[in-house]
Amino acid sequence: LSLNERIWRANNSEWRGINYFVQKYFADGIEELQKAAAVSTPYHRYIVKDMAGSLIRLYKEDTSFPGVDGLVQNAFAAMERAEKDDPLHYAFPFTIADMATVVYPLDRSYLDKGEAALDRAEKLSPRRQGTWYIRAKIRYLKGDPAGARDAMNTAVELDPQVGDTHFYY
Repeated sequence: LSLNERIWRANNSEWRGINYFVQKYFADGIEELQKAAAVSTPYHRYIVKDMAGSLIRLYKEDTSFPGVDGLVQNAFAAMERAEKDDPLHYAFPFTIADMATVVYPLDRSYLDKGEAALDRAEKLSPRRQGTWYIRAKIRYLKGDPAGARDAMNTAVELDPQVGDTHFYY
């Protein structure tokens, strides 16, 4: 297949997969996202990122879904590979850290991995509030409320004009 055909197939499967997730047809969504991730395109890492986000949503909504633990662990590992392949892209380590705040019940070491990923994200983009917001969540989940407060204060100090209490990325 030509590059354009591969990109079209991957994007089409990704679109269908995400739409299935929105409609809560998780099994169909997983199938389509796995099809999208299996296609070789220049955008593969971004498809993996979207897939990871969808699987995290599934984990949040339905931890009883068959095999969700393995799917989430695979998504986490895929994000680590995506970051390794593109180490200068802020979104990959940031997404790893954000995922860690959700999946840590599977393995608390995800919190350490998330914090290390935030260190890498901060080096790439040191003035992002979202980095400090997620750092506050991780510190809180690790049992460090004072550290969480300090991280949240840093997030606010980076841009006190932002009125939202939740930072978007």
